[in-house]
Amino acid sequence: MRSYEDGTGVLLDQATARLLLDPDFAVGFGVSREEGGIAIAHAGANEGYRCEFVAVPHLGEGVIVMTNSDAGGALASSVIEAVGEELGWPWTGWRTPSWIVALVALGLGVLAALSAWFVARRRSVRRGPAATR
Repeated sequence: MRSYEDGTGVLLDQATARLLLDPDFAVGFGVSREEGGIAIAHAGANEGYRCEFVAVPHLGEGVIVMTNSDAGGALASSVIEAVGEELGWPWTGWRTPSWIVALVALGLGVLAALSAWFVARRRSVRRGPAATR
């Protein structure tokens, strides 16, 4: 968080931290634009465990919740919401960059078109020789 805010972090320089946490091009994190800065989050799971973190770099605050249950995601979200309320975090909710939405929609469209073409081709190949006899 210090690298992102003022460049005093130990591992990353400020330019790298800002690139990694750019709300329009986040790498591995959910990033939300908030009043005064950003909020970052990430969740993870293994069988029998759930975890989640949220951090607000411009406030220098964050919370990490780790549970030992497959149902721990709901608890983690509730704890994070309670901490955010108690600390008065600005919260506008997570924002998915529009270019990601467009890319996913384009990919689904291409996949649907290719699937339709493949099915039609397979049917014509099956009917082709039999239809000419």
